[in-house]
Amino acid sequence: MSELLDLKSIEGRFSPHDNFLRTQLERRKVCLTTIEDPGAAADYIGGIAEAPRSDEKWSISKELFPGVWVHLLFRSDEEFGDRLEAFFSGGRVRDMPGEDLAELAIAAVNHLIRYVRSELPGDRLPEICSRI
Repeated sequence: MSELLDLKSIEGRFSPHDNFLRTQLERRKVCLTTIEDPGAAADYIGGIAEAPRSDEKWSISKELFPGVWVHLLFRSDEEFGDRLEAFFSGGRVRDMPGEDLAELAIAAVNHLIRYVRSELPGDRLPEICSRI
């Protein structure tokens, strides 16, 4: 895995899209707590399941465009709870507007939510999962 960049690293410290992306990921993370087979989830969205690091439950990468990757990391621990984060990498990632990167990361997460909905009955999912 190459260097992972957040939107602040790409757009600058006062990235107008970083907060938007974080807010949208926070809303959606509850839908992804049930992913137990990251490989199947990654296959569903056309991505790759990465080997999770010690603090990650799972990590999925997806090429958005040639030279532009999004990396979705789901972390879960007692101190901070569940966290869904998006990072970007690739030789052309700085050529993409931050707004587009944020929207495409959210689209990838929405696609993962469709995977979860296809695997679990609706009555076992939080309500937001059926609205996205």
